[in-house]
Amino acid sequence: GYGVLIQGKQPSDDLPHLVIWEDYLCPYCGLAEQTYGQTVKQLVADGKMTAEIRTTFFLDGQRTNGPSRKAAMAAAAAAGVGKFDEYHAALYADQAAEAVGFPESELRDRFARAAGIEGDDLKKFQELYDTGAFTDWIEAANDRFFADQISGTPTYLVGDEKLPITSGTIPTDADGFLAAVEELAAQQ
Repeated sequence: GYGVLIQGKQPSDDLPHLVIWEDYLCPYCGLAEQTYGQTVKQLVADGKMTAEIRTTFFLDGQRTNGPSRKAAMAAAAAAGVGKFDEYHAALYADQAAEAVGFPESELRDRFARAAGIEGDDLKKFQELYDTGAFTDWIEAANDRFFADQISGTPTYLVGDEKLPITSGTIPTDADGFLAAVEELAAQQ
């Protein structure tokens, strides 16, 4: 696919599945993570739904190796060593300014260590990042973002329907959030 499963939990026919499109430098994505991130993680942990993060780097514009793309590559490398959820949290805990991006040392070292990546896993993570091991995968996800005509980030989807998180109408508590997701899932 085009995303990384939260907590590695596979979608199933009996649970709603949430797709979250993000750009790691999008300030609204950071706000959405602060507002809904823990709720989504809790619902996934409780087995009430599944979710995945899909990364785009549209904020880079015409830059071929811009800061959003580098952050997407680092997150993919973290997934490669089984630490995506932790790395994702580290990126948003200290989100960079949209126009600036994350310094290379933070992506390769500080955030990796904050995510608990160490020893041989740290070496593997850095190798995956440095060699661009997930270039085709992150570019395919970014292409899919545009092909699906996603209008911006963050975008939360249940099937083909958007969960209107930016309107302020979706509750932040687990029961209210799940009810909104289930309502969209029932429409599919």
